[in-house]
Amino acid sequence: MRTTLTHMAALAMFAALSIAIFGVPLIARGFSSVRLGVWNAGDPQIYMWGFAWYPHAITHSLDPLERGAV
Repeated sequence: MRTTLTHMAALAMFAALSIAIFGVPLIARGFSSVRLGVWNAGDPQIYMWGFAWYPHAITHSLDPLERGAV
């Protein structure tokens, strides 16, 4: 029982920290005007490619780590 309470307390602390870091800017500025993970020198297209590539590779029985282009 004590271990469960310790785990729940840790989960609550991590959730509160995550909300403080990510949730407050989203809520304060509105969900439509803030993008997380975009830096001035960043490349957000690689994330968009990854979100499309991995499901495509898995559904077509391809190796998701081998992109096939040289």
